[in-house]
Amino acid sequence: AAATSQAGPTRLTMMADSRANLDPADVGQHSRELLTGQIAGSVTLPLQLTGPAGTIAERGAVVSATSADGPPFQAVAPAAARQPGFVVTAPQAAAGQRLRALLDNPDLRTCYQSLIAQSGGDILAVDRVRYDSQPALLVVLSIPVQPTAAQVLIVDAHCGIISASAALWYSATTLRG
Repeated sequence: AAATSQAGPTRLTMMADSRANLDPADVGQHSRELLTGQIAGSVTLPLQLTGPAGTIAERGAVVSATSADGPPFQAVAPAAARQPGFVVTAPQAAAGQRLRALLDNPDLRTCYQSLIAQSGGDILAVDRVRYDSQPALLVVLSIPVQPTAAQVLIVDAHCGIISASAALWYSATTLRG
């Protein structure tokens, strides 16, 4: 059963900690795999961000959990795993807690807000990767005027501590599917 907040549907973001070594030729394919839940260990979690495009409806199988270090969250099974009768398991909830601690903290929320403000889209996915042998984040943003496309960014893993513009290492537009 999908849970909704009192303020309306919760925005969901596919998150992963693949630590994949990416170069420019790999980024587009990796982002498409991330969006479709094909990256091992990927989980869909809500980011408590506001964006100009509004909220998106929740989808999929949802499990609620509480982290000792943060507020309750919902982990949604990746699209590849969603089938009739599919149940989100405890390991997925634990993975969601771990990903929230890595990818949903105050410094990174500052980075995400800056990226949203610059692009006008919503954050669809985030993955902790390596780019040019350095820790980085792959961030996939929607493009409001092109619903079948996405903006793919690679930013320094310390984005939020340094300005988002200084943290940007790579930017491209790709098809979502």
